[in-house]
Amino acid sequence: MKRIAAIVGAALAVAAVAGIVLAMRGRDERAIRKNIKEIAESASKSKEDQFFTLLGKSETIKSRFAPDCRVAVEGELPEIAGAEALAGIVLQVLHSIQELKVEIDDVGVTVAPDRLGADSVMTARAIAPSPSAPDVMGGGGLMDLREVKIQWRKIDGKWRVARLDARKVLR
Repeated sequence: MKRIAAIVGAALAVAAVAGIVLAMRGRDERAIRKNIKEIAESASKSKEDQFFTLLGKSETIKSRFAPDCRVAVEGELPEIAGAEALAGIVLQVLHSIQELKVEIDDVGVTVAPDRLGADSVMTARAIAPSPSAPDVMGGGGLMDLREVKIQWRKIDGKWRVARLDARKVLR
Protein backbone atom coordinates (compact mmCIF):
# COMPACT_ATOMS: atom_id res chain seq x y z
CA MET A 1 0.00 0.00 0.00
CA LYS A 2 2.85 2.41 0.80
CA ARG A 3 4.42 1.60 -2.55
CA ILE A 4 1.19 2.51 -4.42
CA ALA A 5 0.95 5.76 -2.47
CA ALA A 6 4.57 6.57 -3.37
CA ILE A 7 3.94 5.86 -7.07
CA VAL A 8 0.79 8.00 -7.05
CA GLY A 9 2.66 10.80 -5.26
CA ALA A 10 5.51 10.67 -7.76
CA ALA A 11 3.05 10.69 -10.69
CA LEU A 12 1.28 13.74 -9.24
CA ALA A 13 4.60 15.53 -8.79
CA VAL A 14 5.60 14.79 -12.40
CA ALA A 15 2.17 15.99 -13.62
CA ALA A 16 2.52 19.21 -11.60
CA VAL A 17 5.99 19.92 -13.02
CA ALA A 18 4.75 19.18 -16.57
CA GLY A 19 1.81 21.51 -15.99
CA ILE A 20 4.11 24.30 -14.84
CA VAL A 21 6.40 23.83 -17.86
CA LEU A 22 3.43 23.87 -20.27
CA ALA A 23 1.99 26.96 -18.59
CA MET A 24 5.32 28.77 -18.90
CA ARG A 25 5.59 27.83 -22.59
CA GLY A 26 2.04 29.09 -23.10
CA ARG A 27 2.98 32.40 -21.49
CA ASP A 28 6.05 32.67 -23.75
CA GLU A 29 3.96 31.93 -26.84
CA ARG A 30 1.39 34.58 -25.84
CA ALA A 31 4.18 37.14 -25.32
CA ILE A 32 5.64 36.36 -28.77
CA ARG A 33 2.22 36.61 -30.43
CA LYS A 34 1.66 39.95 -28.70
CA ASN A 35 5.03 41.20 -30.02
CA ILE A 36 4.07 40.11 -33.55
CA LYS A 37 0.78 41.99 -33.30
CA GLU A 38 2.52 45.13 -32.00
CA ILE A 39 5.15 45.00 -34.75
CA ALA A 40 2.42 44.72 -37.43
CA GLU A 41 0.44 47.59 -35.91
CA SER A 42 3.57 49.76 -35.70
CA ALA A 43 4.51 48.96 -39.31
CA SER A 44 1.08 50.18 -40.47
CA LYS A 45 0.33 53.82 -41.28
CA SER A 46 -2.90 55.73 -41.63
CA LYS A 47 -3.27 58.96 -43.62
CA GLU A 48 -3.63 60.87 -40.34
CA ASP A 49 -0.35 59.70 -38.79
CA GLN A 50 1.99 62.63 -38.15
CA PHE A 51 5.80 62.52 -37.97
CA PHE A 52 5.98 62.08 -34.19
CA THR A 53 3.47 59.22 -34.38
CA LEU A 54 5.70 57.57 -36.99
CA LEU A 55 8.75 58.17 -34.81
CA GLY A 56 6.96 56.41 -31.94
CA LYS A 57 6.06 53.50 -34.22
CA SER A 58 9.67 53.11 -35.36
CA GLU A 59 10.82 53.14 -31.71
CA THR A 60 8.22 50.49 -30.82
CA ILE A 61 9.55 48.29 -33.61
CA LYS A 62 13.15 48.90 -32.48
CA SER A 63 12.24 47.83 -28.95
CA ARG A 64 10.90 44.48 -30.21
CA PHE A 65 14.18 43.60 -31.96
CA ALA A 66 17.51 42.54 -30.47
CA PRO A 67 20.18 45.26 -30.78
CA ASP A 68 22.22 42.96 -33.06
CA CYS A 69 19.28 41.63 -35.09
CA ARG A 70 19.39 40.75 -38.78
CA VAL A 71 16.50 41.47 -41.13
CA ALA A 72 16.36 40.14 -44.71
CA VAL A 73 13.54 41.18 -47.04
CA GLU A 74 13.93 39.20 -50.26
CA GLY A 75 14.28 41.32 -53.37
CA GLU A 76 13.83 44.71 -51.70
CA LEU A 77 16.79 45.74 -49.57
CA PRO A 78 20.21 44.55 -48.56
CA GLU A 79 20.20 42.76 -45.21
CA ILE A 80 19.59 45.17 -42.35
CA ALA A 81 21.96 44.80 -39.39
CA GLY A 82 20.83 46.10 -36.02
CA ALA A 83 17.68 47.48 -34.43
CA GLU A 84 18.88 51.10 -34.77
CA ALA A 85 19.32 50.75 -38.54
CA LEU A 86 15.95 49.00 -38.80
CA ALA A 87 14.18 51.80 -36.91
CA GLY A 88 15.70 54.39 -39.25
CA ILE A 89 14.56 52.51 -42.35
CA VAL A 90 11.06 51.98 -40.93
CA LEU A 91 10.77 55.71 -40.20
CA GLN A 92 11.94 56.62 -43.72
CA VAL A 93 9.52 54.19 -45.37
CA LEU A 94 6.51 55.19 -43.27
CA HIS A 95 7.28 58.89 -43.76
CA SER A 96 7.51 58.45 -47.56
CA ILE A 97 4.15 56.72 -48.07
CA GLN A 98 0.60 57.90 -47.61
CA GLU A 99 -0.94 54.77 -46.14
CA LEU A 100 0.05 51.19 -45.35
CA LYS A 101 -1.76 48.34 -43.68
CA VAL A 102 0.17 45.30 -42.47
CA GLU A 103 -1.82 42.15 -41.73
CA ILE A 104 -0.50 38.93 -40.19
CA ASP A 105 -2.11 35.51 -40.64
CA ASP A 106 -1.39 31.85 -39.91
CA VAL A 107 1.05 32.45 -37.06
CA GLY A 108 2.87 29.39 -35.73
CA VAL A 109 5.14 29.65 -32.69
CA THR A 110 7.53 27.01 -31.33
CA VAL A 111 9.30 27.75 -28.06
CA ALA A 112 12.58 25.91 -27.40
CA PRO A 113 12.66 23.56 -24.39
CA ASP A 114 15.09 25.88 -22.58
CA ARG A 115 12.62 28.79 -23.11
CA LEU A 116 15.47 31.07 -24.24
CA GLY A 117 14.77 30.83 -27.96
CA ALA A 118 11.78 30.38 -30.22
CA ASP A 119 10.82 30.27 -33.88
CA SER A 120 7.72 31.63 -35.57
CA VAL A 121 6.37 31.41 -39.09
CA MET A 122 3.54 33.50 -40.53
CA THR A 123 2.10 35.12 -43.61
CA ALA A 124 2.39 38.91 -43.81
CA ARG A 125 0.43 41.09 -46.19
CA ALA A 126 1.29 44.75 -46.81
CA ILE A 127 -1.39 46.77 -48.60
CA ALA A 128 -0.81 50.31 -49.87
CA PRO A 129 -2.89 52.62 -52.05
CA SER A 130 -1.67 53.53 -55.49
CA PRO A 131 -2.46 56.76 -57.36
CA SER A 132 -4.32 54.80 -60.05
CA ALA A 133 -6.26 52.65 -57.54
CA PRO A 134 -6.69 54.66 -54.32
CA ASP A 135 -9.36 52.39 -52.84
CA VAL A 136 -6.74 50.00 -51.46
CA MET A 137 -8.68 48.82 -48.43
CA GLY A 138 -11.57 47.95 -50.74
CA GLY A 139 -9.42 45.89 -53.05
CA GLY A 140 -7.41 48.36 -55.19
CA GLY A 141 -3.83 49.47 -54.76
CA LEU A 142 -0.66 47.49 -54.25
CA MET A 143 -0.22 44.36 -52.18
CA ASP A 144 2.89 42.45 -51.13
CA LEU A 145 2.49 38.97 -49.68
CA ARG A 146 5.38 37.33 -47.80
CA GLU A 147 6.20 34.28 -45.74
CA VAL A 148 7.98 35.53 -42.63
CA LYS A 149 10.25 33.41 -40.46
CA ILE A 150 11.44 34.85 -37.16
CA GLN A 151 14.02 33.59 -34.72
CA TRP A 152 13.36 34.94 -31.23
CA ARG A 153 15.79 35.31 -28.34
CA LYS A 154 14.88 36.05 -24.75
CA ILE A 155 16.90 39.07 -23.60
CA ASP A 156 16.53 40.30 -20.02
CA GLY A 157 13.31 38.31 -19.70
CA LYS A 158 11.72 39.78 -22.86
CA TRP A 159 11.27 38.17 -26.27
CA ARG A 160 13.16 40.00 -29.02
CA VAL A 161 13.54 39.30 -32.74
CA ALA A 162 17.06 38.02 -33.42
CA ARG A 163 16.51 37.28 -37.13
CA LEU A 164 13.66 37.96 -39.53
CA ASP A 165 13.50 36.59 -43.08
CA ALA A 166 10.68 37.67 -45.41
CA ARG A 167 10.31 35.80 -48.69
CA LYS A 168 7.85 36.57 -51.47
CA VAL A 169 4.94 34.17 -51.73
CA LEU A 170 4.09 33.06 -55.25
CA ARG A 171 0.56 33.99 -56.22
